Amino acid sequence: MESLETVWNQVTNILKPRVDPYHFRSYLLPIRPQAWVGNHIVLEVPNQRFVDWLNSAYLELIQTELSTITGRQMKVRIVPRNGNGNGGAPAIPSNPFNNRYLYENFVVGRGNSTAYAAARAVAEHPGRVYNPLYIYSAAGLGKTHLLHAIGNDTFNSRPDLKIAYVTSEEFTNEFIQSIRYERSEELRNKYRNLDVLLVDDVQFLAGKEATLNELFHTFNTLYNNNKQVVFTSDRPPTEINLDERLVTRFEWGLVIDIQPPDIETRIAIIESKSESEGVELPDEVVDLIAQRVRSNIRTIEGAILRLSAFAAISEKSITLKMAREVLSNILGRETPKVSIETIQRTVCNHFEISMKQLLGRGRKSNISFARQVAMYLSRNLTDSKLGEIGLSFGGRDHSTVIHGYNKVRDLVERDPDNAALISRLERLAASGGE
Repeated sequence: MESLETVWNQVTNILKPRVDPYHFRSYLLPIRPQAWVGNHIVLEVPNQRFVDWLNSAYLELIQTELSTITGRQMKVRIVPRNGNGNGGAPAIPSNPFNNRYLYENFVVGRGNSTAYAAARAVAEHPGRVYNPLYIYSAAGLGKTHLLHAIGNDTFNSRPDLKIAYVTSEEFTNEFIQSIRYERSEELRNKYRNLDVLLVDDVQFLAGKEATLNELFHTFNTLYNNNKQVVFTSDRPPTEINLDERLVTRFEWGLVIDIQPPDIETRIAIIESKSESEGVELPDEVVDLIAQRVRSNIRTIEGAILRLSAFAAISEKSITLKMAREVLSNILGRETPKVSIETIQRTVCNHFEISMKQLLGRGRKSNISFARQVAMYLSRNLTDSKLGEIGLSFGGRDHSTVIHGYNKVRDLVERDPDNAALISRLERLAASGGE
């Protein structure tokens, strides 16, 4: 009779092409065959969380393949590993979430503070507040970071809960495989028995009717059982070709966007990233990156790593001249295409005032507010200095620009309606004001 190790190796070879690669690597490879008595097999895994997850997702499949290989009806029991290390089995992290993505290293600013607060709230009270939570933004602004932060926080504070993170691509692949290999019940058991489901990049499910239908029923089951669901996307649910039933359900909870960070937040991000990477950046280099890279936090991280690598190879200190040379491609790609004139025209169109009124000395409240909004956008969306912005607004000095900027920033931080207005005007200006 073949040994248990040989039989288990056959099983893993059969399962590998049939199981999602992430799940195979994270959950099936850590399994260690422990005992085989009669038609009972005991498999060992790192901890109880693995036991619960495998029992709900893959136990039936494992039993089927073992029965086929051995020629008898096998019963499988999955047990957690004891605390003594078990003979040198390789150490495997029990936490499936990226431990680089924590609340502690998420830099909070005006554009992401609401999303951050909501993410913390659902981790502290899963299923009880903001359910579902739907976060959207352009790429590289921290959506995935927040999903993993929710997972990490919940995993560490509530080990009794079943949590899963899945991208829309992984969910689609699993759904296709479940149909192909007649494992639909396993897929349903896996996702509908969770306490917290985190789905990343839901926009990629657009137009995939069968997959969306499966997600719809999964959502319904979890929601009706007061389980937490969190989605991310690159746009609001109403702007994606999704099942209308899903869009309605997304809006049952909280739909919140993350805006590109303002300059103060970008400076804080650069300082935080450089500190964590052990890179010393002169203030003028921090200012350069903050002024020129405004649309993507990942680009900021890439710029810091590129400077660090070049400085190490050349054995030179990082200087402004070096930064301009090393980051020329990044800085050129990120050069703003929005002009102050475009911003002014956009604001005038929205507030239904003339350019003469915007640039003049009139102090009517609606005109003053429009002027402050335009100054705020000019500082956030262009490379212009404060003095240059003031000159573009009828020769005002830099202190007037700072006053207008701070007033609008405070309104945005306090008032969701004003935050939404500024967000809409930023998008309009970036698209040419149309």
